[in-house]
Amino acid sequence: MSSYGRLEHAIEKICATRGIALDQGKAAFADLIAAMHELTVKARYPEGGLVRQTYFALGSEAAYHLGGVLIHHEDGLTNETLQRIDPDLKRFKATLDRWQAEAEKGQEDDK
Repeated sequence: MSSYGRLEHAIEKICATRGIALDQGKAAFADLIAAMHELTVKARYPEGGLVRQTYFALGSEAAYHLGGVLIHHEDGLTNETLQRIDPDLKRFKATLDRWQAEAEKGQEDDK
């Protein structure tokens, strides 16, 4: 199995173990990852905030593993890396820009 298929295999195994349809499981995981990204963009104190949010929402083991992913990444996952993976990923920048604008508006509203 190639390294690119390992995550997909893990998702398939999780869905099968939990009795979740694969397409629904993949959609839920993708939504969770997007929500986590949005929280990191909009958080006022992002340092460790996502790990804390994960701890309270999903438990200590999930927070531990997320911390491991964030700290022990392969190469820093730079924009350059993302460009190599898929040059069309820039299409999601509009979402990031919207989240940043919403976060700024929220900060202005609190003044």
